Amino acid sequence: MQHLTQKTRFQTMVYTAATLTVLSGLGLFWSTLGFKASVLSSGPGLVLSIGGASGIIAWLIAIILVRGIFTSMGHVGRAIQAQGTPPSPEQTAALQALVKQLGKTTPIALTFLIISVLCMAIAQYVI
Repeated sequence: MQHLTQKTRFQTMVYTAATLTVLSGLGLFWSTLGFKASVLSSGPGLVLSIGGASGIIAWLIAIILVRGIFTSMGHVGRAIQAQGTPPSPEQTAALQALVKQLGKTTPIALTFLIISVLCMAIAQYVI
């Protein structure tokens, strides 16, 4: 995993794909619903609006919070690797705190993603 996140552009590509997904969703939303109040207040329009907002919130959490946590983990990991000795108690505590933050943040983003997917799946059936 360390090789994947530090020596390749995997993280950048994941965030780029997420951003392109959000932008394409906004484009699709614009082309199908046109941001018209009458359409947005209909059942499907409202459900798609909720789903879109949930997806954007999940994207923001990933881009701002999760990315920051991974960046901090990378800095600590590189410092540990550069010193060539086992991690100090401070470094271990820092990594544990970051893992704890990630454990709190990821389920929140996942919840918003699930809401988004469910809304997109059921929008056509809402009257």
